[in-house]
Amino acid sequence: MPRVSILVSTYNGEKYLSQAIESLLNQSFTDFELIIVNDGSSDNSERVIRSFDDDRVVYLRNAQNQGIAASQNKGLSVARGEYVALQDHDDISVAHRLHLQVEYLAAHPDIAMVGSSSLRIDAFGVLKSERSAPLNDIDLKWYLMFGQPFVHTSLMVRRRIIEEIGGYSRDPEVRMCEDYDFTSRIGTRYKTANLELPLVYWREYSDSVTFQYVKEQCGGPRAVSLRNIRNVMGQEQVDLDALECLRKLVASPASAKIQMSAPEVLKGMNLYDLLQASFYKSYEFSPNAVRTHRRLCCWKYGKHLVTLTYRRVGRRNFSCRATLFRLGLKLLLQRAWTRGSRFPS
Repeated sequence: MPRVSILVSTYNGEKYLSQAIESLLNQSFTDFELIIVNDGSSDNSERVIRSFDDDRVVYLRNAQNQGIAASQNKGLSVARGEYVALQDHDDISVAHRLHLQVEYLAAHPDIAMVGSSSLRIDAFGVLKSERSAPLNDIDLKWYLMFGQPFVHTSLMVRRRIIEEIGGYSRDPEVRMCEDYDFTSRIGTRYKTANLELPLVYWREYSDSVTFQYVKEQCGGPRAVSLRNIRNVMGQEQVDLDALECLRKLVASPASAKIQMSAPEVLKGMNLYDLLQASFYKSYEFSPNAVRTHRRLCCWKYGKHLVTLTYRRVGRRNFSCRATLFRLGLKLLLQRAWTRGSRFPS
């Protein structure tokens, strides 16, 4: 019985599939099975997979393309490992990835899922940047309300947890954001973490699913985000207009062309106060974790609002900019007044 089941689903992935498989078979941790699901590829993916003569490889094939959720669930149905490691067919795992993640989950039995930071590479494997990930459970639960804080290709999950949530959803509403839905259903119910060390090379290129279906992805992530927020708010009715204002303020980079008015800023930040209070109430975080997270939010969003007052992108009149500055300064002062806090260097 292998300790880890690695799951890779592929559809017409011959270009990068060999590199992905090699990175997994060459792991320093060797007690695993590698389950590869060929989702009805019309290219040479099958030839690439069969070229690897290794007893740890388990090959499954869909006669027709069925999509990510169906393929992942097919692989999960035969998985035998205590842990399930996920990787996309065009990405690469560093040699000690499995070792570190198995070691972490073994030492932290309360953690259901662990991911990591990542290194972004282009189509030719050239390093573009490092993507740091939120590390702690409280930060991950907070970010899940606005987007995906995990790199799907870096995840290792306890198999019993996947069985408890029912695997990947085939709901059309979450099509093309199955990973966000998957991590949300785990992250909102169980404790999770990310390792600070980058353990995967995440390939970003024009032919990737992320780029091909960017328009289709717009609806799905918003639906998952709204569901996560409603889970936190409980019986509170979520004002969708206020939520859109809040998303502009907390989920958009300062360089984005944000069009806002002073009343919209106030509406968004009023929801922020309500949501934050509900967030701390809905989860059993330690007082120290809440204090640390509150200081982090005060610093991050306070600095962001102040930045929006002088950035000349988008349309924000004087009244809007004055409101942004006042609320941003208020957050920064709240952080400064918090006992034991210290501004980051």
